[in-house]
Amino acid sequence: MESKFSGGKKVKAAKIIVTDPQGNELVKGTTNEKGEFAFKIPKKTDLKIVLLAGTGHRAEWITPVGEIEMPAAGKKPIQKKGPTVKDIIIGLGCILGLAAIAVYIRNRRKKACILK
Repeated sequence: MESKFSGGKKVKAAKIIVTDPQGNELVKGTTNEKGEFAFKIPKKTDLKIVLLAGTGHRAEWITPVGEIEMPAAGKKPIQKKGPTVKDIIIGLGCILGLAAIAVYIRNRRKKACILK
């Protein structure tokens, strides 16, 4: 989350309060020097985020549960480590095929020159 005043100035050291729809406080903190505040979502529910920037400056957002992406519990994303054996064989086949076409074209040109 990032906060700015209407002129674009970043809201530094502003209080942030995150609650559920029933008003139960879930997270509390302050924005950093860049006007940013990050937090782990404690539970999947609609979130009401309140920013208190001092002297009458207050903003509220409601984030519906459908817009919240939760990380998969206990599951790590599968990372592909590199090309598989199948990928390597296909690549080599393509290289050999292109080389064969080049040799064929060169030999055909030589035969055409000899016949003239």
